[in-house]
Amino acid sequence: LVLAYSNNSELAAARAALRVTNEERPQAFAGWMPQVTGAVGQDRNLSDVETASVASTITNTQKRSVTLSQPLYKGGRTTARLEKADLTILSQRNVLLRTEQTVLLGAVTAYANVLRDRIIERLRRDNVGLLARRLEATRVEFDLQQRTLADLSQAQARLGQAQANLTEAVSNLANSIANFRRIVGQPPGDLSEAGPMEKLPATMDEAVSVALSDNPEVVVARLAVNLAESDVKINTRTLLPSVDLNSTISFQDAKVRGGAVGTETYEVTAGISVSVPLYQSGAELSRIRAAKKLVGQRRFELDTTLHTTEENMVNAWRGLIASQARVDSFVGAAEAARVARDSVSAEFEVGRRTLLDLLNANQELLDAEISLVSARRDIIVNSYRISSVAGYLTARQLGLSVDYYDVETDYERTKWDLFTISTD
Repeated sequence: LVLAYSNNSELAAARAALRVTNEERPQAFAGWMPQVTGAVGQDRNLSDVETASVASTITNTQKRSVTLSQPLYKGGRTTARLEKADLTILSQRNVLLRTEQTVLLGAVTAYANVLRDRIIERLRRDNVGLLARRLEATRVEFDLQQRTLADLSQAQARLGQAQANLTEAVSNLANSIANFRRIVGQPPGDLSEAGPMEKLPATMDEAVSVALSDNPEVVVARLAVNLAESDVKINTRTLLPSVDLNSTISFQDAKVRGGAVGTETYEVTAGISVSVPLYQSGAELSRIRAAKKLVGQRRFELDTTLHTTEENMVNAWRGLIASQARVDSFVGAAEAARVARDSVSAEFEVGRRTLLDLLNANQELLDAEISLVSARRDIIVNSYRISSVAGYLTARQLGLSVDYYDVETDYERTKWDLFTISTD
């Protein structure tokens, strides 16, 4: 879990996405800031005047100006955009939480899968060795006419099936190791036995209640409704007037070539302009209608997310209970299958059981052991899945020994940064 939190590229990308989203705050705040523009120019004017004599003059003019434009009122659009920026950042923070939980649950699942598949691969490999020895013994006995052709064929068939199952087990283990490497960032070493999540809600109803409140997916869906409502405000306020302060300071120096004195002109202008939208081709009205319809869509999506989250929690909770019951059953089944296999083996040695009886007893024991391993894996994964759906499968909640990513650090550094392009 520590390695996944520190090294996973998907989680790193989600953090980078949040840093990008933080830039929406200064972009929205910029609607209250002035714009200052400087301009420099030079003109050359050639003039020919035809009278009794031809007179030509060349005038060089230098121009310099500074223009200031300060918005005073934008119909409330700047305030609405700032509110939307804050909501967007909050939503992206919950997207990061959702990604963090997905990565950590993936790490738990990958860990449990490697544990399971290593044990299954070992069990199937041991079974292939056992059946190979049994086939060799059967072949010797067949040559001595102590076994029938049917016995020999049964032993060969079981070994072939076991070898095919071993090949599949090796492939499954390789896939689990590759998945582990992708999520955690390095291949698994000697993994210790893992246990289920201990801090879980007391009841399923409590778990569902927590999930419907704290699950990041639910929070993001709720914020999506608020963001859609913000778009309604922004688009509606395009119908309101705007007020701007504009000021220009300009200097012009015009000098005739060969003339003694040039002409210098200084000019300062300032004024307030009021712009009142009367009709804007109807596009703004369509955008308002679309924004209102989007609010309804987001509310339906919120309902879907709530139902899906509740379903996921119920499935995880029931899955955990079923896995616990399966473990209890398979523990007894495996023990009974081991006793039966040993008894059948002893009876086989004295001729009271057939080879098929022994092969079946071996297979029943193997099936019970594999089922037990898979059920124990399901307990681990389902317990952590409950925590994930509830919304607290995070590094802080788990108390991992890592440097926690602080969502406030970049936000505080970014929100007032209106004068640099540095990303450090």
